[in-house]
Amino acid sequence: MNPTNYSTTDFNTATLLDYFGFLCAMVDDGRGRITFKYELGAERLEELHGILDKYWKRDLSVEPQELFSAMRNLKSRMKNRG
Repeated sequence: MNPTNYSTTDFNTATLLDYFGFLCAMVDDGRGRITFKYELGAERLEELHGILDKYWKRDLSVEPQELFSAMRNLKSRMKNRG
């Protein structure tokens, strides 16, 4: 399986991906901006794009408490990464 990369600087997108079980590596550009990077196989990348497509079409259902939990988890990881 050849890894395929996906990255975003959008915290809300990263929260959504965390909710769906995508784990990221965080990279700080030195100016305080964080890039969330994902290394995935082709099949998992297709799943990621399907989720994002539904998100942008406003056709995605999530469990609110679990989404907020994912947000808290990601914020905690950002705070404790260094």
